Amino acid sequence: MRMHEKVVYQTPDELDEVIVKRQADAALLPPGTTRQSVLKEIAQLRAYADMKRLLTPRGASKSAQLRQ
Repeated sequence: MRMHEKVVYQTPDELDEVIVKRQADAALLPPGTTRQSVLKEIAQLRAYADMKRLLTPRGASKSAQLRQ
């Protein structure tokens, strides 16, 4: 039986923290393909965080989210 990597589920608030860090990284990069790649990643993370906010029931605790 193969071992599978453990998946880490992040809350929208945790994703927002990652987005802020990546924005700081992007601000330091010169214009070019690397910066565009980071900006694309930021946009994807924003969309993912927004979808999680829309799909997560209000008042759900973090432990309840982890059980799902």
